[in-house]
Amino acid sequence: MKPVRLLPLAATFAAFSSASAVDFTKLQNTTALNTAGAWSNNAIPGASDVLLWNNTYTTPGATTTLSTLGGNLSVSGIRVANVGGTANAGTTMVGFVNASSANTLTIGTGGIDMSAATQAFLIQSKVTLLGNQTWNVKDANTATNPTGFNVGEDLAFSAQAASTAFDMGGFTVTKTGTGNAAFASSYTLSNGSFLVNSGILHLQGGGSRTMTVNSSVNFTVNSPATLQIAVQSAPASPGNISTIFNGPITLNSGSILAVIPGQAQILNFGSDITAAGPTTIAVRPQLNNANAAATLNFTGRLLGSGNITYANTSLSFLRLIGDNSGYAGTLTVNAASGNANIRLQSATAGSAAATWSVAAANTLQVDGVSVQLGTLAGLGTITNSHATNAATLNVAAGIFPGVISNGTAPTALTKIGSGTLTLSGANSYTGATTVSQGSLITTSAQTGATAVTLADGTSFGVNVNAGGTYTTPSLTLGTSSGTTLLVNNLANPNPTAAPIAATNLTANGPVALKLTGTALSTGSFPLVNYTTGTGIGNISLVLPPRTVGSLTDTPGVGLSATITSFEQIRWDGSNGTTWDADTVGDGSTGTVNWRTTVTNAPARYLETSTGIDSVNFTDAASGSGPLTVSLASTVSPVGVSVGNATRPYTFTGPGKLSGPAFLTKTGAASLTLANTNAYDHTGGTTIAEGSLALGDGVTTAAGLISGTITNNATLVLNRPDNHAFGLNLVGPGTLQKEQANTVSFSSTSQVVN
Repeated sequence: MKPVRLLPLAATFAAFSSASAVDFTKLQNTTALNTAGAWSNNAIPGASDVLLWNNTYTTPGATTTLSTLGGNLSVSGIRVANVGGTANAGTTMVGFVNASSANTLTIGTGGIDMSAATQAFLIQSKVTLLGNQTWNVKDANTATNPTGFNVGEDLAFSAQAASTAFDMGGFTVTKTGTGNAAFASSYTLSNGSFLVNSGILHLQGGGSRTMTVNSSVNFTVNSPATLQIAVQSAPASPGNISTIFNGPITLNSGSILAVIPGQAQILNFGSDITAAGPTTIAVRPQLNNANAAATLNFTGRLLGSGNITYANTSLSFLRLIGDNSGYAGTLTVNAASGNANIRLQSATAGSAAATWSVAAANTLQVDGVSVQLGTLAGLGTITNSHATNAATLNVAAGIFPGVISNGTAPTALTKIGSGTLTLSGANSYTGATTVSQGSLITTSAQTGATAVTLADGTSFGVNVNAGGTYTTPSLTLGTSSGTTLLVNNLANPNPTAAPIAATNLTANGPVALKLTGTALSTGSFPLVNYTTGTGIGNISLVLPPRTVGSLTDTPGVGLSATITSFEQIRWDGSNGTTWDADTVGDGSTGTVNWRTTVTNAPARYLETSTGIDSVNFTDAASGSGPLTVSLASTVSPVGVSVGNATRPYTFTGPGKLSGPAFLTKTGAASLTLANTNAYDHTGGTTIAEGSLALGDGVTTAAGLISGTITNNATLVLNRPDNHAFGLNLVGPGTLQKEQANTVSFSSTSQVVN
């Protein structure tokens, strides 16, 4: 029998270290990881093994206390557990260094497990992935700067040379845990996917080198996770670019994309961003409050239909340069501090399919280009940011109580699409106003003198603020086949000054001059002043139903109206609770539930092609006690005045209030909106006295309303179900919540006292 040679135990272990998965426990030393002396096993780890830092490692510290990688190394995964030492200290870590990122760490399907970590972990080498894997990263160190990034990093990849490769091998990394997995300096990420399920995935340049994320890397961010991209130091050549980010991003409901301008360098953001659900894009200072005027260029595409809240609290702002025409959600510019700006820097940067909502004290800049803005909303400002080039806003619809202004160069407005755009703010822009399609309603509060041109088949109107005049150097009405010019006197008495004043007034073809208002009376008053008039004979006066009057032209002075009789209708309810309409004008439809305000004659509500009633709800209705009005279908009166001192009103039924109507509540009694079909009237809602309740306390999803509420008395939230409040609310009145439910103010809600 031949003698058997016995190998030393350590040698036997080394020889068979890769035969099955083994935890290799790191010793407290600086020995290179690719040598046996670094590990308690006294062996070299192999491709099936897991590198473990636990309480055997007792003294974490700065990079000078760490081991080197020593050479290329392939392992199944890394686990960081209960390392000793002071917890949550700055510049305190475990891991390894690798000069010039000369070597490659290959990580297999074991991934990185920091679910029980008590210290941050640093990697300085190239990295290659060999399989799909999970990085479970705990918030292991709560200090702002554990490894030098100043972003609260827990797992830190720090490249030490330009273009350090991070090759994902076509695999997916799933990021879990509440901690921050961060890349810094000059990694080039390629060929794979990140699924960010929780915590933070952070990428930045730094070390005067450029971080590059190739288009072959896809990012999907789920709630409540954050994908964070930062601007740090960058090389002077080429072009002070800190980060080049081209990886496509999908933002699912509740996710966050954060951009951090830590230094005044450049971020080139070429990714497509798909908003798959309600999400937030935040531009904010670094954790250590580093906050620079960086250049943030978004040249990719904004896609999807998820609503986006853009919250910019930094000194920088996002510049949209790519083609965003495929975005169909609502982008709300809404930050509580900082410069609160976003800039549209190319002709394709907007989207005709999107809603652009600009909150109070926030600004949407248009950089001297013509952009498509779809629908407008909000109380903020839209302005031209270019030094010399005019900007043009092409808007299809919306209610915008904010301000459109010039910058150094003028801003122009073109109304497109068949819908109605209502501008109720004190706009000061002076570029041309063109109504190409649909209807544009503005206000006499506008201070900018803008030339107005209407295409045939369109309408232009002015809502009259008390005593105000809309002034324009020229008002050109159509080319041949006809237009509509509307003067809506709202609830004001007869005007003493002309609501519209045009230096040059031109009527090319028939013009219907429509006068509406809820407080008109008999007498004569100016409507449209002009200095030079052309085709004035083409203009005819259209009065509200039940009103008789005439139009007088005084050349070189203007057009005035004389009303010889005027009355409206008030709710009577003697034939039930139904509010429906006479849509023909011959009495063949509609319920006789109204009376005229002067002669007290029984009446139907008129909503015809030739005239629409203004309606009033008072204490004089039939019967006694509370009153219920059931909207049988959609109604679009010119105005709705609820002036009830003692008798509460409740609006219910399957219908809704729509069209250009304004809703005004006066009198000490209440008005309750209990319809489940959402009101979408564009004239706004004013609570002057008493209370307006949204919901009846019983009906789920009742009291839905849109637009702006001016609250000078009491607004009551009285739905029984949990819901979001998404209205613009202005005024000093009281906001009162009645039910034991949850009401959250959504990103589109703007409250200004």
